[in-house]
Amino acid sequence: MQRSSPTAKFRLTASAIASHFKHRCDRLFRWNAVATAHRGKPGIGWNVPRRAREHSRPGIALLMAAGDEFEIGRVQALEAEISALSPAPGIEQRIHYAIQPDRGRQRVAPLPLPDALALLRQPSVPRFIAQIEIDLGPHPAIAAQFLQMFGLDPDAIELGVSRPDLLEVLPPDESHPHRRLRVWDFKGSQVARHEHFIQVAFYTMLLEAVLSCSDVTGYAVDTEHGVVESRAERTTFDLAPYRLALADFLRNRVPALLALPAADAHFHVHEGCVLCEYMDECRSRADAADDLSRIPYITSESKRHLLAAGYRSRRDLVPLDPATRQEEIERLRSLSHDLSTNVARYIAAAQALDDGEPRVLEKHTFQMPWYEDVRVVLCAEQDAVTGTCFALGIKTYEGWDAAANRPLGQEHVFIAQEKGDEVSILLPFLQTLNRLLERVHQENASIRAQAPESDPQVSAAEAQVAAAQAELDAFRARHEADLRRRTPQGDALRAQREALRQRVEAAKRAAKDARTNFFKAQRRAQKRLHFYLYDTLDALVLKSLIERHLFDTEPPELLAELGNLVRLFPPESVLPDADTFRTIPATVVVQMLRALVALPVPYGYDLRSVSEIYQPESGGFQFRTPYGFSWEHSNQIAFERIHDVWNGTEFRYQQRGTARVLTPSDILQEIDKAVRAKLRATDSVVRRLKADLGPKGQLLLRKEPFQLYTAGDPLQVQMFEALRIFTALEVSLAELEVKRVHTLPVSDRVASFVCIHGLRAETDTLGADGTIWFRFDPAASDTKFEPGDFNLVLTPADEPAILLSDIDGELFNSSSRWRYAPYKVKLVAYDLHSSPPRVQLAPDN
Repeated sequence: MQRSSPTAKFRLTASAIASHFKHRCDRLFRWNAVATAHRGKPGIGWNVPRRAREHSRPGIALLMAAGDEFEIGRVQALEAEISALSPAPGIEQRIHYAIQPDRGRQRVAPLPLPDALALLRQPSVPRFIAQIEIDLGPHPAIAAQFLQMFGLDPDAIELGVSRPDLLEVLPPDESHPHRRLRVWDFKGSQVARHEHFIQVAFYTMLLEAVLSCSDVTGYAVDTEHGVVESRAERTTFDLAPYRLALADFLRNRVPALLALPAADAHFHVHEGCVLCEYMDECRSRADAADDLSRIPYITSESKRHLLAAGYRSRRDLVPLDPATRQEEIERLRSLSHDLSTNVARYIAAAQALDDGEPRVLEKHTFQMPWYEDVRVVLCAEQDAVTGTCFALGIKTYEGWDAAANRPLGQEHVFIAQEKGDEVSILLPFLQTLNRLLERVHQENASIRAQAPESDPQVSAAEAQVAAAQAELDAFRARHEADLRRRTPQGDALRAQREALRQRVEAAKRAAKDARTNFFKAQRRAQKRLHFYLYDTLDALVLKSLIERHLFDTEPPELLAELGNLVRLFPPESVLPDADTFRTIPATVVVQMLRALVALPVPYGYDLRSVSEIYQPESGGFQFRTPYGFSWEHSNQIAFERIHDVWNGTEFRYQQRGTARVLTPSDILQEIDKAVRAKLRATDSVVRRLKADLGPKGQLLLRKEPFQLYTAGDPLQVQMFEALRIFTALEVSLAELEVKRVHTLPVSDRVASFVCIHGLRAETDTLGADGTIWFRFDPAASDTKFEPGDFNLVLTPADEPAILLSDIDGELFNSSSRWRYAPYKVKLVAYDLHSSPPRVQLAPDN
């Protein structure tokens, strides 16, 4: 047995710290703190696996290469940006950097720390210095000073090499007598995230330690601002909160994390772990121990609380039956906010994994209908390397063709055959989708245009009215004089007249009923349409794709097709009164699975696993692809293959011992098949959800007959038109998000801090100040509402549909909807010290 060196030290790196702030995974931090040489050996490296030589996801190499290309491109763009600027005294408008080859790709060469310090000593310095390599191994005194500043032991911890992407030299000004060194970092992600800011903050602390121990004078590290440049934008941010959080982490969390044996470090396997190099290792260990992480979508904090409460594995939750152990379940609810809302779902999921039987939860939703006449399934596949969309898919279902004995519907797949050429798929995608929507709209418009008189039953009923009225009129004319006489004959005639009059009234009622039945039948005959996407990522990719091309000038027809989206989702300010447009237009299937069912699928509801075990009685479909066209635990088509197409390279793999070679043309065909498989599998899961939940009354969304908004006066100037569409879509998306929140059950809205429930009025009438005090459930004490908030809505808890059916879009946008005013209230004050807490409300009408 090999023993670790007695001088083995933990290694603290900027990337490990940033990763911890991103994932909050103690195990990841503890393992990454051990150098490769010490892993698997007694001491700090015991139970720490060796690093995988190759990541389980081949596309990681593409992402790393893309990151290097992104950095080089941004450095060169910045160089061109500053080249035309006037130099500041002693500061040249240039970037000091070099490009070097590295394992088949180009990268910015690291600059050794002594060379960087030498640059700063020169009379004239470059404005930017790239990739300074802060290696304090040769400078143990500086490393020790840095570590001791946070109470860390230099004999147990060493600092790894850090490389800030750019160091900017800023000239002195009135507030800063010395030149300042500002840290920049390039990130290939779409937007800058908080862990990126933490990494920059760490670099500034290291640089402070280096400067304080060097002979370089006249400089200070900029501790006020840092810069992170992502694909979307350049972000200058305040460093103070991140330096404070980082100092607290180094001083109070790092010692405890490193003191733990590696096997005891907390970990949690979830959908965010897909790209982690230890994913396979952690899943295998979690499977072997039947870890709580196997419960789909359980949070890391809830896992911590359950472990502390004595529940060591998933199996420990299985016996928790609400019928016999409700008190124990209530105790678990009290442990955390998440458990108070989701513990029943976690228990059901643990039980499903135990016996393999799906379970329907006692939940309802307004986000999915039981029925629609036209079902449209969409998918959008993202290339993580370029941040673009490389494939789009549409599948429609419009009923059953009895003659052909097959479903009525179509499938369409659009694949970008050139790198980044999104328009080539977006335009035909929108054209196909819009023609479908226009056809359904026109069919419904034709039905609505039919006059009641065209219906035989209405015509017959109207004829009966006319005949009965004519007979009554004729009788009155014949017996006008006799009807006025007070004689037995007059009495008999008046009785006959009354009978005829009643026949007229009966005929009118029948005619009215016939018209009512006609309009009901007319409404039923119109088609309802609803969209489905399997994953939230599909929706985000599609939304981002549209936003990127909203201001494109070519091809000209693209803007017209994008304008149709406003017709599909018009904002309330444009159309406040139409029920059609106030309903939720689309459903994200995985959200419904999480909220409404517990499936025997561990960790998360990926389409491959779900479509295998959760199928309708007939016509089910499983998501399967050849090797390399999708990956485990991901719902996206593998972006690696589209790079084979773009680069004109073959894809080689082994299938049952036989070597397979696919040309770019073959790869395109397989991507097409994979997208169709995803669409069909999504539709299969949707049908099973409807079969399980619809008959039980849990799918409460009621779709209105589909129609497109057709009014309006489009602007003729393209840029103004694009701005109009963008603004309208932005407002629509915001309103749809409000509607989505309103579709949630009350308990979920309370858990999201956007609902006060359990209101009980203390009096039956308004007080002298025009208000009423209500007591409410303590669970809603942390709501986001503040005293003074108005346009709040008070609705009966036993009629959850009122919020969507009667109020959304009606209450705040149209003065003619006066009858909804009684729902509006203003929050005057809280009394959170009473038990139960109280809230003071005033009518807002």
